[in-house]
Formats: sequence, structure tokens, C-alpha cells
Amino acid sequence: MKSVCPKKRSPSGSTENLMLCSKENGAEAAAARGLGQANSSKVPYIASLVRSYVVDIVFLAETMVSVHSVLHKLSSLSCSDFVGVDSMGLRGGLCVFWFAPVVVEPLLVSPHVILCQVVENLVIKHVLCLYGAPQVSDRMTMWSEISDILASYPNVVIVGDFNQVEYLSDKAGGNLDIPGRHDFIQWKLDNGLLDIPFSGLSFTWTMGEQLWTPL
Repeated sequence: MKSVCPKKRSPSGSTENLMLCSKENGAEAAAARGLGQANSSKVPYIASLVRSYVVDIVFLAETMVSVHSVLHKLSSLSCSDFVGVDSMGLRGGLCVFWFAPVVVEPLLVSPHVILCQVVENLVIKHVLCLYGAPQVSDRMTMWSEISDILASYPNVVIVGDFNQVEYLSDKAGGNLDIPGRHDFIQWKLDNGLLDIPFSGLSFTWTMGEQLWTPL
């Protein structure tokens, strides 16, 4: 097994991802959005999740705010350190922060990808946090970038949102045609990627009442 793609789904109408890594649960993913909004309910929601699951590492994608703003809003969590990418206006934005005793070393940071080396109890692991390209035409370029990373770090846990649906069973409503899905499935096979089993409801993202998909 070269690497794995975890999927855990929970109900939400958002496009921002939250990845939690805990000693007990490995990797937990939920959906949140609206960190840039005044009095956003997402801030206490995220803080509650972090405390409830005894979290070591948190990954937020599509924050739509600066890294400084993310850390300011979640300052009550008192993380050990962080790395991230500011949003470009109301688009993008990544942030990874962590808590002692885990030691995290960022190895690569880009607008869509953050590769981290995680050390705990002298065990070294690698986690690739990503937010996929929203435009279908840009996805192959990003997948190629990830393939290059996997060539150097073959045992990686990939977390985040590929922004790509694979099967009709992965969505409810919307167009029956899924652009990019065949290329994505083939890319996963070529790179030996496996989905980590998940628990929870099937869909985590909605476009109004017309379309539900997993993140």
C-alpha cells in the first residue's frame, strides 16, 4: 500500500474541511465554513471538536481568511505551532496547527497542498493535507503534483477534499454526468491509493437543495 485517502462524512452545507488527528481515532473529518463571518458559530464548533477528540493536529481548508485570522479566532485552543496559506480574497486558504507532544515539520506548502512530517514517540509519519482544484481543467495538474510527492514519500495519509466525485452513489441530485471522474479513478489506481473506511452520514456538502456530495 502506497498511501491512503481517508473519508469520513458528516452532514453540512459547507465547502470547508476540518481534519482532526487524535490518538484514539486516527483521522477525523468534518465540514465547517464561515470563519470570516462575524460571530460565526463555526469557531466554537471547531474548538469543541478539538477538545472532545483530544486532537493532535487540525487541518482547515478553504478558510477564506488569512492564517493570522484563523489563529486569532481559535486562540483559545493555544496550539503549539502552525503553518498555512492565506486566502486570496474569498477563495482558498489552508491552515494546519498542532499540539504538544506531537512534533510537526512542514515539508512542502502550496496554495492547495501542505505536506507534513509528524513525529510522536519517535515514530515518523507523513500527512498530506489538500484542497483540490475547484475547476476540472486544473485538477490533473494538481494530481500530478501529488504523484510527485508520493514518489518521494510513498507511505502517506492524504486528508482533505479532492473536489472530485467518483461515483453516482457519492451524490444525490444534480447532473448524471460527473466530469473528471474517470481520470480521477485511474489516477488513484495508478498511484495505489486506498480509501480509509469511514463512519457517519453519506453526504457532507450541498449546493442548495439540488445536489449533495461527500467531501
